Amino acid sequence: MALRASRLLARLPSPDLCRLASEAVCVPRPAGGILFSRGDVADTLFIVASGHVGIFLGEPGDYACLAGTACSDDLLGEAGVVGVAAHPTSAQMLAAGELVAVPAASMRRLMDERFEAVLALMGEMSLRIRRQVREIMDLKMKTAPQRLAGHLAMLTPVQQGPAEVRLPYEKKLLASQLGMQPETLSRALMKLQGLGVRNSNGSAVFRLRDVALLRQYASEDLGGE
Repeated sequence: MALRASRLLARLPSPDLCRLASEAVCVPRPAGGILFSRGDVADTLFIVASGHVGIFLGEPGDYACLAGTACSDDLLGEAGVVGVAAHPTSAQMLAAGELVAVPAASMRRLMDERFEAVLALMGEMSLRIRRQVREIMDLKMKTAPQRLAGHLAMLTPVQQGPAEVRLPYEKKLLASQLGMQPETLSRALMKLQGLGVRNSNGSAVFRLRDVALLRQYASEDLGGE
């Protein structure tokens, strides 16, 4: 288990990391697999190693209640670490992957012993809050094509020039995450064709002519276009 690669645990001394690793387990999950449901006992902290996870305000799979997604190195189940007895949300795999499951009690013990672990967890939670605020602002301030452009650019590590992006989940889920109906997503994609975005009908692969151009477009003030 590559716990050392996690932002949360990267600065821990080796003895602490080894002890935590001895209590953690790798958890492979298929697409559609449920990690936890709202109201379940919050006794495990999950670190996403691969795959994509949907976070739902209600029942798993209810896309009308999709609050966001988690991918590599993101945390799930922090509620149990900070003393909340039950999960306030649900989590379900959108694409097959693997997670590292750490007992919440083990993480709490480590935080009692290592203040840097407290700071690391606070930093990760702050990062998530900032990302959620940015997503809310985008829903309010950005047009549908801008939201799609920004999301596609986010799915690739390429900073400029061409790139190919494979959507890790269904397009209807993408539409829900971006706060639009599927037909609005289709119109947004047609708009982005002028910026070099290509996607065959029904395909999960998007070909981007210039990632930097999409990022620039996503950040522009279009005055409510």
